[in-house]
Amino acid sequence: MTDSSQEKKIASLLDRAFAAYHGLIFWYDKSGQYLTWVSYFQAVSSVAVIIAGPNEQFTTKETVAQLEEKGESGLIYFHCPKPEPMTNLLVDCLYYSLELVTSREQPTLQVSGKYLTEKNIVAPTVIAESSIIDAPVKKVGLILDQENNGTILADYMMYFVDANDNVISDKQRIRFDWQSVVEESVSTLAMTIADWDFESGEICYLVITDELTGWGEQMPFEIVAGGVGNFGDELI
Repeated sequence: MTDSSQEKKIASLLDRAFAAYHGLIFWYDKSGQYLTWVSYFQAVSSVAVIIAGPNEQFTTKETVAQLEEKGESGLIYFHCPKPEPMTNLLVDCLYYSLELVTSREQPTLQVSGKYLTEKNIVAPTVIAESSIIDAPVKKVGLILDQENNGTILADYMMYFVDANDNVISDKQRIRFDWQSVVEESVSTLAMTIADWDFESGEICYLVITDELTGWGEQMPFEIVAGGVGNFGDELI
């Protein structure tokens, strides 16, 4: 019998993952304890849910190929133990897809064998000329930590808020995955501050959140009001 609270956590994690991630999520349920729940989830889910057993690897691989050809997301659920790599016909797909793990205290996701959790996800390094904003547009660069070795998967949302936590800029979204990341790769985003009427000395914050794992961070920036003529000169 499954724990209803655990089922709610799994449902929440899957909903959040598919909202932020376009691709396949594999789930090997060793004892098949969630089979009944997955059957229900299959009926209500907006993404494809494939339920398979230990002798259905070949058929499942064909289905996975069809989903990938159409560019569709899907949950691939096996109610059996995960095969060893040498006998797993889907091992190549696991290399670039997410895998749901429910054998731990908390359900979590992993990619290429590394868990994507709030505790061990490596935050991006934020590059800015300074922590000062002196124009309604501020360019911010992101660089991934080289220790990730290209196995990170993250879906970042970035925006500015004022001291009262009100959103004061447009929201920018950027996704990293193991296929697109190279060492020291930098992505630059131009953040536009709305209704530029701030006074010098005010503090605002750059908010960075990972939509996939829930990780988040705020970075303070000081406002130094400048003239329109200086806007282009002050950007990085």
